[in-house]
Amino acid sequence: MATTNSKPSIEFLKNLISFRVSIDQLKEDYKELHEKLIDSYELITLTKEQINHACQMFIDEKISAKELEEWSDLVEGLDPIQYEEANADQISHTLFLLSSPDINGSLTKETVRKYQEALKNV
Repeated sequence: MATTNSKPSIEFLKNLISFRVSIDQLKEDYKELHEKLIDSYELITLTKEQINHACQMFIDEKISAKELEEWSDLVEGLDPIQYEEANADQISHTLFLLSSPDINGSLTKETVRKYQEALKNV
């Protein structure tokens, strides 16, 4: 990860939850920072708006279903990412749905819109 920041793991987490860089860059940065992330005591909060943003990127065809799945999988599996307290259960459930299309069915525009609606109605 090209940064002079003394806390590259925080920058990575911000990029990840906001989907500011490509999934390929996120995966590369994750490999580089994996050990630091495991030992991280810094937390960052994921909101339902950030999940909605990633979903909208898929609907707008800016990212593929596979990229949305991989993003969700990365976000779901990192301990330093906490979920917005008021919506934690719905965020957790939505990430599970997005990261497991082999279990929950393919990610299509229709299914992702349903996931967005469920998040809005929390």
